[in-house]
Amino acid sequence: MAKKGAAVQLQQEVGTEEEWERLLEREGLIVCDIYSDWCGPCSAMSAVLKKIKLEIGGDMLHLAMAKSDEIEPLKRFRTKSEPTWMFLSNGKITNLMFGADSPRLQRLILAELKKEEAFRQGLSDREGVDVTERFGVEIERWEEDQGKELAMQEREEAKKLKEEMERKKKESQNILEMMDAVGCVLIFPHAKGKYQEVLGDLINEAGLMIKEREKVGAWFNCRPPFIILNLGYHNRSNPPRTVLLLRRRSIP
Repeated sequence: MAKKGAAVQLQQEVGTEEEWERLLEREGLIVCDIYSDWCGPCSAMSAVLKKIKLEIGGDMLHLAMAKSDEIEPLKRFRTKSEPTWMFLSNGKITNLMFGADSPRLQRLILAELKKEEAFRQGLSDREGVDVTERFGVEIERWEEDQGKELAMQEREEAKKLKEEMERKKKESQNILEMMDAVGCVLIFPHAKGKYQEVLGDLINEAGLMIKEREKVGAWFNCRPPFIILNLGYHNRSNPPRTVLLLRRRSIP
């Protein structure tokens, strides 16, 4: 018999995986307050839970507080500060609630007790999911968070791409301002029929025009500055054939 004035612990404290496994083995409905050590359990709801336990739930209702820090199946709750109420039966999650809404929590407990009683009497089945799986509103929240994270990543990537394009544009403008008005492009024999396809748009966008085409037989015949266009050419014994002399359409 408990001493006079001694408090009766109606909420079991769970802090290890071994204690968690023992809790899941209990018969009946388990209502567990999942919390992290840094924020603590939702003590404001303790009085309501204990009242339901003593007046309605009896031996069929078990109350617990599980510290997720050392319990691997509950690791997804370690960074949460919002009160989390997990309803368990036969080691499975049957319902889940977030927040400190006392009337709603009471309604859920009473509804789950009715389902548990019907299951114990063989009148209905008891469906649930593994503790490591997301359940109900938790899935909706996770999908919403994933969508927000994806949108943020896309914004960051778009920002980086814009910054990279602006940087390249600025570098290209600096190069155009510093380079001579006349330049050369060396076309190797195998690329003779491809340079228009490769360089056409670039030449037009840069405001350049092909002024002359000149065949050369050695490297020293080309006047610098020049650009070497080598489309997969590896035969060093065959010298470049054509030089394009490029000139700006308008010189600032």
